[in-house]
Amino acid sequence: MRRVGAGSTNYDDLSWNEAFDAFAEVVRGAQGSALFITEPLSGALKQVVDAFIEGIGGERIVFDPLEEAVLLEAVNRVFGVSQIPFADIGNAQTVLSFGADWLHTWMSPVQYGQGYSQFRKDDEGSPRGVLYHVDSNINGTSGMADRWLAVNPGYEGMVAMAIAGAIMENGGGSNADAFNAVTGGADLPSPEDAESQTGVSADAIREVADRLVNSGPSVVFGGGNSGAHTNGLSNLTAIYALNLLLGNINSPVACTLPAAPEVPSKDSSATPARATKPGATWCPEYRAANSARSLSIRLTLFMEHPGVKSSARHCRTPIRLSASPAISTRRRSTRICSSRPDCARSWNTVMPAVTPGYPVVGFQQPVVLRFYDTQAVGDVLLTIAEEVGLGDAMPWATMQQVVQEQAEALRTSTAGNIQAANDPSLY
Repeated sequence: MRRVGAGSTNYDDLSWNEAFDAFAEVVRGAQGSALFITEPLSGALKQVVDAFIEGIGGERIVFDPLEEAVLLEAVNRVFGVSQIPFADIGNAQTVLSFGADWLHTWMSPVQYGQGYSQFRKDDEGSPRGVLYHVDSNINGTSGMADRWLAVNPGYEGMVAMAIAGAIMENGGGSNADAFNAVTGGADLPSPEDAESQTGVSADAIREVADRLVNSGPSVVFGGGNSGAHTNGLSNLTAIYALNLLLGNINSPVACTLPAAPEVPSKDSSATPARATKPGATWCPEYRAANSARSLSIRLTLFMEHPGVKSSARHCRTPIRLSASPAISTRRRSTRICSSRPDCARSWNTVMPAVTPGYPVVGFQQPVVLRFYDTQAVGDVLLTIAEEVGLGDAMPWATMQQVVQEQAEALRTSTAGNIQAANDPSLY
């Protein structure tokens, strides 16, 4: 659909051929100055979008309103990886978690719930696991914990440092040097010093430290409230560094670091939601990123209307495009918008943010018919790419071909757990 006049809420219908012509015309005039806003992408769609943006010399901004940028940076500092490690809750005897309500809403509650059910079993001579949860709020995970350690907001990292101090004080821990290297080697607070600031008793801190060392295997992880402070990065760094101190990295029951994926992995939401390319003239907005509601003030002004000046630079936006399955505030402020099918009617591959200790690829293909003449974002970009001469960089005709190419690459690598004699048997 094309909006009728600036500021209007009325739209004229466009055929897909007319829309592709309009898109292609804008792309030709925006070489080197296009700005894309997307949700975090992975797999086939990420490959297509990134190839398209590289071909036209544009820039993509990743926006996720529920981002975990602080967590990802802490994980990178501690472990040197860009994905969240797998916490083997099911095979642990002691779990220490900070801030994240992982049994209900955080990251992958189904995966964590399965691990928790195994963690709580008391069979075959294995004792029932014990869960400590450090949080400033009472939530579902706090309620399910054997002991909820109510901490003053923002002091989760001090609790972790005091636990580390108590472990080292008693000669525990297998890698104090690695812990000190990551956390800066500062003097660790004693449990008594920490009690006065954190609100967590010294006895509780010593109890947790003793159990982590002597009632293993143990695993430590955190997120959520722990990272939602100005010192959130320091908090989460100290929390995850406890696994270094305890020797919990890639052991049979541990924080398992993710291996390199075979297909494009999910975007890091640590990408800043701000433009770095001056003079952006074409601002398409796809998927779940809604700048009209959610983005920062600078980026919203940067996007909205021709001639609006941001505090950092000037941007004239002759056309703003949007693709979504329903009318929203984003589409009401858009010059041209297109309807896209949902995941049950389109092709893609997906890499989840949290994996079970090894790379996981989800294959998405249509399972129901489309009721309307919608086009998936990837297919739209592939059609535009062909019209503007990007065929060499994007040799696929449809998203189905991109997915099949990735599947065939996985099949021939023999890296997965599914083996097939020939590629048609995969579909």
